[in-house]
Amino acid sequence: MLACDLHRTLSCPYQALDNHYLGAARGEARARAQLQAAVERLESETESLRGVLERESAARASADQAHHEVRAANAACEEHIANIEAQNAALQKASEALLRERDGLVGTLQHTRDAYDLLHHSHLQLRDRIETMSRRAMASD
Repeated sequence: MLACDLHRTLSCPYQALDNHYLGAARGEARARAQLQAAVERLESETESLRGVLERESAARASADQAHHEVRAANAACEEHIANIEAQNAALQKASEALLRERDGLVGTLQHTRDAYDLLHHSHLQLRDRIETMSRRAMASD
């Protein structure tokens, strides 16, 4: 029994140390498993965020392209508007020139009518004189 007590006395501290190291090893294994799971979750979330970032980047590039196209279309519209305004100005000048020409033609037409009326009146007077002279000449014969 003495040998048993001695064995128990000597092996108890080692048993306690073994149990301590076993518990520590189990705790370390648990901690490593938890850490590995956390790393895997972080890697998964990182991958997910990369996908979101890539989609966001693609959407931003698409929006930038659309913005560029809208600006180009806007510039083309502004150029078209400027051309139309220039054409309108040219048409306005041409219209004013045509109105001046028309006014000149109306004036010329009025002068022509006045001259015609004067000529016609002179013709009637001349005809009346010729008839009067003709009657006088016939009467004196």
